[in-house]
Amino acid sequence: MGALANQQVGDFINKQFVSAYVKVGTFALVNGQKQGGNVASYFCLPDGSVLHAIAGPTDANTFLFESRWIVDVHNRAAFEGRDNVTRYWKVVRDAHAERLQRDFGISRGQINRLHDLAAQATQEEAGRFTQPRDPITAAKLQVLEAHHHIGNAGRVHLLAALFPQEKVEDVYKYVFERILNERVSSLPVVEK
Repeated sequence: MGALANQQVGDFINKQFVSAYVKVGTFALVNGQKQGGNVASYFCLPDGSVLHAIAGPTDANTFLFESRWIVDVHNRAAFEGRDNVTRYWKVVRDAHAERLQRDFGISRGQINRLHDLAAQATQEEAGRFTQPRDPITAAKLQVLEAHHHIGNAGRVHLLAALFPQEKVEDVYKYVFERILNERVSSLPVVEK
């Protein structure tokens, strides 16, 4: 049984979030059961800015832990950055970097240096996910690709630490294809 079928998870999600579903990969329905494909869950602000994600299926306890964690991070960021959007995103970014260091042994130093470079850049879009030819963005993507060994959860935290404030429509394909190793497809569901 999936995490979202758990009553406690469902109650928390329904209380804290507005849920939506978008099919981006292929799978088949065999006797009413889904076979193949994958799943990614995103926790976003109303404008689609990604706060956190869960890449791949997970159990109810993990889903609930990650959901509560990002609600706590958002509440702290909203308090500390109440009139300063830059401060808000720094709190979110730092929370992901803290998890990377604690859970995966990845130092915050490299992440902070890349953000410092982006802050010093004269181009407003420097270091943004949507600018892959930008040297700072390219360096961030190299860091992300170099840490493929840390698993889906670690790579999601690294993505969020390197690219805070990105929109779901800009990062979902990367998560699905580069982290989950699935292909984005508009093919219809096959019923067997």
